[in-house]
Amino acid sequence: MKKIALDLDGTIYSGKKLISGSKKAIALLLENKFEIFFTTNNSSQTIDEISIKLEALLDINIKKGNVITPLVMLSSYLLTNNENIFIYGSESLKKYVLNLNYNLTNLQDSKNIVIGRKDLLDETLINEMINKIRQGSLPIALNKDLTFPSEGKELPGNGAVVKILEDELGINIESLGKPDDVYSNYFLEQKIDIDYVIGDRVDTDVLFGNKINAISILVKSGINNFLPETLANRVEDNLLEAVTSIVEQS
Repeated sequence: MKKIALDLDGTIYSGKKLISGSKKAIALLLENKFEIFFTTNNSSQTIDEISIKLEALLDINIKKGNVITPLVMLSSYLLTNNENIFIYGSESLKKYVLNLNYNLTNLQDSKNIVIGRKDLLDETLINEMINKIRQGSLPIALNKDLTFPSEGKELPGNGAVVKILEDELGINIESLGKPDDVYSNYFLEQKIDIDYVIGDRVDTDVLFGNKINAISILVKSGINNFLPETLANRVEDNLLEAVTSIVEQS
């Protein structure tokens, strides 16, 4: 059985709306016995929330173990970095960490800072985080996406905050998202042999595919990329065109 990794935002849907042809593309993959892994850097929603959204939009059953987000990596990370955790991010992210039975704290008492995403940058809090990291708190980023696509517009991503911190402090903050080592190594360690990766971002999806030795296909239904499209093995207009080309060649 061939395995395929599909990005979500900008590839299957945009915000709350399916991108044209996505539902047909997923049906085509299932008809042709592909195992689908839903790979996303979205850490604002839990795996349960993403699964429910996919099931509602695509009218299929989702295996939660096939939804791979930075929160999967965060669960392992917190096993050894579990003291005085401060969350910069959504309420869903905070509830997720609380449900793992870790206690959250305020920024001033923190030893570990988890950087997620807010729709609006909180400059005051970012400056306070800079000072706290200088004092010894350990930051970890759920991803380094500079933007987050949502229904035709781009919102600030996790990476917008991470870049401010890195530039100000002159450090590199480890990331748990695509295409960074922790995320990519998860697939290698779990022996999940992905044949194809499809996504709308060169800096995350294409580089992730290249890192795990999969065929990377860039779709042009999401963001405007700043890295060259030639880093992808192929470029298609949308998910349906990409899947159709794969199935025809299988």
